[in-house]
Amino acid sequence: MPATIPPYKYPKLINIINGTYSDGIDEIVSARTEDDQTILCICRDGRKQLAVKITSDEIAIRLMNPES
Repeated sequence: MPATIPPYKYPKLINIINGTYSDGIDEIVSARTEDDQTILCICRDGRKQLAVKITSDEIAIRLMNPES
């Protein structure tokens, strides 16, 4: 069952994501665990909105609003 990750943990997630994402995100809108190994985040990089999937093996980032 998915669990919401509390906002006080967001700075640590931002550091993890920015370690692999060259532009750097500035805000996490929401984050939750999908299972014991996967974290799903909705993030912002300026006006861009990103979906981020974090597993023990990789970080996958997808642009959600490419027109902006």
